[in-house]
Amino acid sequence: MPSIAGGTYDYFFRCPIRYLNELGVIAINPDKPRPQTSPARVYGLTQEARDLLIAWQENPEEAVSAFLQASENLRAEWLKNKSERQIEAKLDRGRTITLAGDEHDVLQKNIVEEFAPRFIKDFEVLYIADTSNKQVRAPNRRVNELGLAGLFEKDLPDVVIWDRHREWVFILEAVHSSGAITPSRRDRFKKALGEMSDSAVFVSVFSSRDVYKKFVESISWKTEVWIADNPENMIHHDGERFLGPYL
Repeated sequence: MPSIAGGTYDYFFRCPIRYLNELGVIAINPDKPRPQTSPARVYGLTQEARDLLIAWQENPEEAVSAFLQASENLRAEWLKNKSERQIEAKLDRGRTITLAGDEHDVLQKNIVEEFAPRFIKDFEVLYIADTSNKQVRAPNRRVNELGLAGLFEKDLPDVVIWDRHREWVFILEAVHSSGAITPSRRDRFKKALGEMSDSAVFVSVFSSRDVYKKFVESISWKTEVWIADNPENMIHHDGERFLGPYL
């Protein structure tokens, strides 16, 4: 797995924030649900953490004891809610992965269950990330066989799929609040792919046309767009080829 760059959303969440959330110290998006990847995410102290700080000066031991007891209940509630939100995505050849279940994960489920069978058919999911920090990742041996080691050493897209029949690699981004394949992002992927860039197909995935319209001006030429609520069709961003690599 590539390291997570310091200062990014994933770094911030997976290092200090995730554990404070599980312990009941902070709440994530207490006002309304947002995907983990959303730049609009907010954080705040839980009421139990506020009570701890207020009571600390009078009786630290009693304040800590009350918080720890409340924290156990909060963690149990957090785990219960997390389990109820989870969704299962079917990959290929009987493989499945359990995803956290936010809007971003729903899009990734759509990619492997709807897009890939329609437009790739004989495919292998090499990588799919999940906001709960689980993922399916192809073994290093398989990645090296396909000549994709350079990609897996850099920042990965949301989903990487190998087209067995045509020997193409699909680079897909599930776009909810950010992450469309812009010209600069496409260039970075192509550099990471090295010689395999000639076999790459880049796809930005959206839940609806309304979401797509927000990003249309930033999407790179020579890429594809797929909209999950209209799964039979694709939008082709210029070029002489439809759904294929560019040399």
